[in-house]
Amino acid sequence: MATQIYLIYAKNYLIPSGIISLLTYSILIVQGTSTLSVLFWLKLITSPIFLVDHSRRKQQELFFYLNMGIGGRRLNGVAILIDYAIWLVGMITLINLLS
Repeated sequence: MATQIYLIYAKNYLIPSGIISLLTYSILIVQGTSTLSVLFWLKLITSPIFLVDHSRRKQQELFFYLNMGIGGRRLNGVAILIDYAIWLVGMITLINLLS
């Protein structure tokens, strides 16, 4: 149940962030592993930008989550954790496939 609540909150954040992840995957496939540091910084810079935008859009819904005992920092932290975990698994998989 709690996992579903986090995913419902993070869904609108994970869509644009997933697009950036797909972009980094495609760049990695085309350019190779020499671009890893650039791709890491691209993901590290764009994710907080999307998260701030997401938090502003979800501000009215935050009261629902607060009534359930889940704070905004925890919601955003879980959203970023899910995003980076998916991205990292994808990157490791691609690097292993390309080697």
